[in-house]
Amino acid sequence: MSDDDVPRALQGFDPGGDRLLALVLPGEQLTCRYHPARGFRWVCRGEAAGALAPGAQLDGVTLARAPLQPVLDELAHAVLAHRRSGEALPAELSLLAELLSPGGGLI
Repeated sequence: MSDDDVPRALQGFDPGGDRLLALVLPGEQLTCRYHPARGFRWVCRGEAAGALAPGAQLDGVTLARAPLQPVLDELAHAVLAHRRSGEALPAELSLLAELLSPGGGLI
């Protein structure tokens, strides 16, 4: 199995408390800006070709490798916070729902 086949997370923190995340998966990449207690500011889903690497900048924040499970746990909190706000979840998050479902590959 190559590194391209192993799910990985890159995360950075801005001074205001937002997190910037690149979730790199086989064939896909999910990038987003979120706050665990307030939800998502934006979410993008695309091909993994040209996936971000440690040290890359996203919205002016440097990304570093992060342990996958704690990042997924934090994303789950952000999803709940976003739902509590009354706003619809970004459609791009459907990938996350697929991955976190039983048999989805990440849990």
